[in-house]
Amino acid sequence: MLSLRVTLARLLELSRRLARELDLPPEKARLFLKCLVEEMTRGLKEDGNVSLRGFGRFQVKRNRQGVRIIFRPGMRLRSKLNR
Repeated sequence: MLSLRVTLARLLELSRRLARELDLPPEKARLFLKCLVEEMTRGLKEDGNVSLRGFGRFQVKRNRQGVRIIFRPGMRLRSKLNR
């Protein structure tokens, strides 16, 4: 449960930053993030993967222990992290 709270807190902070940077009403920024997370979740459930060009790919791996989400960074993200 702690990780969920941290995630929600980070999403709230991200929505505030989006609102400031893009001059959006805070509610629209929160709605955007909510839709993004819902679409990513739907994609993982239905297709088993979600790709965000330049950022990376999330992939569902199923095994006996359950489900794991694997993230592989894209080339742009990898190059920014290596600087």
